[in-house]
Amino acid sequence: MVRAAEPGDEGAIADTLARAFDRDDETVLVRRLQDGGTAVVSLVAEVGGVVVGHALVSRVEARIDGRRIEVMALAPVCVRPTHRRRGIGTRLVEAAIGRAADAGAEAVIVRGDADFHGRFGFSEGRARVFVTSRSGDALQALEIVPGALSGESGTVDFPRTRTDA
Repeated sequence: MVRAAEPGDEGAIADTLARAFDRDDETVLVRRLQDGGTAVVSLVAEVGGVVVGHALVSRVEARIDGRRIEVMALAPVCVRPTHRRRGIGTRLVEAAIGRAADAGAEAVIVRGDADFHGRFGFSEGRARVFVTSRSGDALQALEIVPGALSGESGTVDFPRTRTDA
């Protein structure tokens, strides 16, 4: 079952992030995004009353050809190793996209496995309009509002979080 995170879930979310990523970077990221007020959606997946997955959606500053657009970033998304390959990640991503749309997102961006995220309509091609200072996996984007990512040149400014905070 996927549901909105509730007060009191913080410990279970932190434990799930630590087990999924085997480090505390993502736990710090989630806390800073929430404390900074940019987190919009926080979802958990439960199995037998135990939190086994988490997804966070946050606002980012985005412009294309000088116009501001409402873009949200999907990160992190995780499932405990013991519960992977059961469709939990899929349900988290689908719910996160839906909640982002409900919150007014014109587009959602993500970094990570292009094959996995491609199943939901994310593509590197749609994200090519953006220039970003973040390195790592290729940026992918999903348009919620048709034409939202149309333009020649855009920027995405992620919230200051990890070592840059």
